[in-house]
Amino acid sequence: MYGQELAAADTAFFYSLGFDALRSVDVSDAEQPTDLIDLNGLGLAAATGGEFNLVLDGGTLEHCFHLPNAMRNIVEATAIDGLIVHQSPTNNYVEHGFFQFSPTFFSDYYQANGFEVMEAKIFCHTKNVHGDPWRHLN
Repeated sequence: MYGQELAAADTAFFYSLGFDALRSVDVSDAEQPTDLIDLNGLGLAAATGGEFNLVLDGGTLEHCFHLPNAMRNIVEATAIDGLIVHQSPTNNYVEHGFFQFSPTFFSDYYQANGFEVMEAKIFCHTKNVHGDPWRHLN
């Protein structure tokens, strides 16, 4: 039941923002994705049938063993002028996924591949943060 409730909440959230279609991918059907796809292999765009205006990585990439293929899948699934948003843990998340990303990984990757990086931020969630927990990288 958890997967169905989560899928319904995700769908309602994105529809409330004005999206008229939503696709979700996962390697397992536990969270009830619309598409079962292993991002370690290639072919996300072909399997989902298109290029998307928004590709949201809400904490998946660090769990993909073959990072180059996963990044290529994200890029190929994004429409020209589309947006890619990553929400990934940075350093010090020991035993969480396969990778810990340097704060500059995404900016450097996309700039090297001809993308415009619109914004990059780090959210610091510690007990001692006073004021704005967001740290701007660009």
